[in-house]
This record gives sequence, C-alpha cells and structure tokens, in this order.
Amino acid sequence: MALSELGHSPQKIPPEGGEEVRGKVSVPKNNHLELEIEKEREHAYSEKISSVREIQDYLECTLEATTKKVNSDKTNLATEIARHQSTIVTMWRI
Repeated sequence: MALSELGHSPQKIPPEGGEEVRGKVSVPKNNHLELEIEKEREHAYSEKISSVREIQDYLECTLEATTKKVNSDKTNLATEIARHQSTIVTMWRI
C-alpha cells in the first residue's frame, strides 16, 4: 500500500546532510562509506604508482646491465678484429 493511500505524502527534505532521491525524499549521506571508498581509491592508486616505479627501476637496471654487456662485447669484438687484422698482415708479409 502506498503512502499516499494512507493519507501520507512524502515531503521533500532539503539535502542538508543528505541527498535527494528521485526528487521526493532525502536519504542521509553515508560519509563513512564515501570516506572508505575514497581511501580504497587512494590505496589502489598508490599501489599502481608503486608497481610502475618497480617496473621502471627494473627496466633501468636491465638497460644499464645491457649497456654494460654491449660495451663489453664491443670491446671484445674490437680486440678480436685487431688480432685477426694483425694475423692477416703477418700472413701477407710471409
């Protein structure tokens, strides 16, 4: 049975401490729930930032190690080329 059938009509309550629902009645805001939701959002954002930083650190370390390896390989290759060139020059002299 509807409230209007009982002689009651829903009153529009100003949204002080509440928000309008369907323009007829006011439901109190659940500030505690909103704060919890906001905390969860901030926590999730913080975790994402932390994950991104971990990935960034990993990539920087990997890049540094790869750069060192490439430079080492270049040095070794240059040494190897110089050795072979020396061998070729020696062979031409013989």
